[in-house]
Amino acid sequence: MLIPLDIPYPQSDQLRAMPRDLGVRTAADPPALAAAVRREVWAVDKDQPVSNVQTMDQILDAEVGQRRLQTLLLGASAALALLLASLGIYGVLSYALSHAGMRSGCG
Repeated sequence: MLIPLDIPYPQSDQLRAMPRDLGVRTAADPPALAAAVRREVWAVDKDQPVSNVQTMDQILDAEVGQRRLQTLLLGASAALALLLASLGIYGVLSYALSHAGMRSGCG
């Protein structure tokens, strides 16, 4: 589960290097743990906003979704190209063999 922590107005370069996200590893159900993590963050700083709580699976799905679609389209076009090449080779061989048989008197 990843919880973004908002730092609205950094006062210096040191604050810009502060982490904005909090990662929590759990064996339990992550959405069920979100309320407890919010309470703990607010126990440290009651003015700290906690929003956009996501699991790592959700974050990874969002990150690789575009690449997954591109890979799927590339694979589909490669399969179509292979099918068209196979049909073309079959057509050329079929044409060549049908005419070769007529020349030799077999057909």
